[in-house]
Amino acid sequence: MRCASCGLTNFASSTHCRRCGAALTDGSGYAQESWQPADAVGDWRGASRPVYGAPAVHGAYGQYGQTSGVWTDGDQVVVHEMAVLPDRCVKCNAPAGGRRLKRRFSWHSPLLYLLILAGALVYIIVAAIVSSRATLELGVCEKHATRRQACMIAASLLTALCLVSVVLSIGNESLGLAAIGALAGLGAIVTGLMVSGWVSAAKIADGYVWLKGTGREYRAALPPMR
Repeated sequence: MRCASCGLTNFASSTHCRRCGAALTDGSGYAQESWQPADAVGDWRGASRPVYGAPAVHGAYGQYGQTSGVWTDGDQVVVHEMAVLPDRCVKCNAPAGGRRLKRRFSWHSPLLYLLILAGALVYIIVAAIVSSRATLELGVCEKHATRRQACMIAASLLTALCLVSVVLSIGNESLGLAAIGALAGLGAIVTGLMVSGWVSAAKIADGYVWLKGTGREYRAALPPMR
């Protein structure tokens, strides 16, 4: 649905524009209602899954002008793969101002790591086949977006320094250059892990994503999972 104020195209279930926060209407002058799970059959973290009932807007989202489909579960955030997350930074809950980070998440059962014993290549092939995947757009403030970009740049520079140092150390038979390359490689790994683990998927199942790494303030503003 297109916003009459700023022209942004939103999900059909959205009640408010995710860029400017204006109420969305269907042309009749009445705002659209959004969907949310009304109840669940048994423990939906197991074999069962939520039953989607009548459209409604959860009270916790009124202040952000967002649709439902996002909850907290302890220190994790549970997101329906079709939900629009609040226009708030996932790390500090500051206003994101429409800034979004599109992330593609992948997850598989931890038991799959046992395949590494059979060989790294076997694990990589099987993991690529059986992993569950989901793409979400995360709200991020300018401060945390800048920090993440700085880590990505640092990881790239350290990787380049590592490769150059290794090549030069081989050509000059220099232990000093080899040590610099090793330290640069270690730094690249650390900064790379910081970027990849910024916000990651703890689980993906039945159209839902469990996110870990979100800020406490962000989770406190979300409704708890029933």
